[in-house]
Amino acid sequence: MRVPCRRLHPQLSAKGTRRPFQYSSSNSIDDQHRSSHLDALPGRLIVVRHGQSVWNKGSNQLERFTGWTNVGLSENGQRQAVQAARKLHGYSIDCAYVSLLQRSQTTLRLMLEELNDQGRRSEGYDDLTTDIPVISSWRLNERHYGALTGQSKLQAEQLFGKAQLDLWRYSYKIPPPPMDPDTFSSWKHQAHCQMATYIHHRHNRSRVIEKGNSVWDSSRAVMPRSEAFFDVLQRIVPLWKYGIAPRLARGETVLLVGHANSVKALLCLLDPHTVTPTSIGALKIPNTTPLVYQLIRDYPGASTSVPASFPVLGDLRVVIPPSNSTRYPLSGTWLEDPPVARDAGTAVEEPNASVLG
Repeated sequence: MRVPCRRLHPQLSAKGTRRPFQYSSSNSIDDQHRSSHLDALPGRLIVVRHGQSVWNKGSNQLERFTGWTNVGLSENGQRQAVQAARKLHGYSIDCAYVSLLQRSQTTLRLMLEELNDQGRRSEGYDDLTTDIPVISSWRLNERHYGALTGQSKLQAEQLFGKAQLDLWRYSYKIPPPPMDPDTFSSWKHQAHCQMATYIHHRHNRSRVIEKGNSVWDSSRAVMPRSEAFFDVLQRIVPLWKYGIAPRLARGETVLLVGHANSVKALLCLLDPHTVTPTSIGALKIPNTTPLVYQLIRDYPGASTSVPASFPVLGDLRVVIPPSNSTRYPLSGTWLEDPPVARDAGTAVEEPNASVLG
């Protein structure tokens, strides 16, 4: 995959002349101890939920609990992915993260292809294309819905009752009932259900950087049978701590394509004052609306001119925009207004704002 390569911040050479910083991507996802004078540069995280899937293109009552089912994008979902990339015109991506599921993988592929086409059409980008590392990880997979997987909201409500269904959907620590043993047995050997993280680099080469119980201390050797929000958050923390955050601290712009619930779990780390165990269930994540977070590294003597900030990992901080909307109280900037967040259990939902995954 090729996207426009940016001209990074100019640095002073040993002789005092200015030269462009030459970006060199890391071959390791967990080299969090690497540091240099570049640590003070701002990093940027662009978070995107995948496009509409073939299982969620009908009415709200017909939408299915998709979870780890490996369905693809609808035609509308493919168009949404291209439109998401167009909203990122002018951004230059250093690295991308994505789940193992087809609908997020396709969304990322279409976005990168469109970004590359934009680069070729833009003046001054004739020779400025480069391969970027793409990290695919089970840790960004959608929440596993267990026995609810494949059922429509209407079917599940008729089977379990609305109160019980809402408890499973919106509570922080109560998972749905587990997937039945036969289905679990047939799923657990599929590629997208492995506890694995891969890095794909130049010429489509890939390398496994996490498999089962590893240096990241994966708690499961096989896929879960069901998950609550809390479980999704726990599996994302190592990817954030050892993969994404170090890249942001080095000043990279990272594009992440995930799912409704894996994105919400990530926002618990980026927006801890707003996305909490009690509010996470009501938060709606629209398909393919980029959410951009600006980050900085605090260090002695660093500029304090940013409007406000709070730590998200050590001295890594999210910059809170001064014009942050109270309608959507997140510290990131939506590149297009998302649907209004409604309370958990509200019958009417905005299009493309489902939390069914």
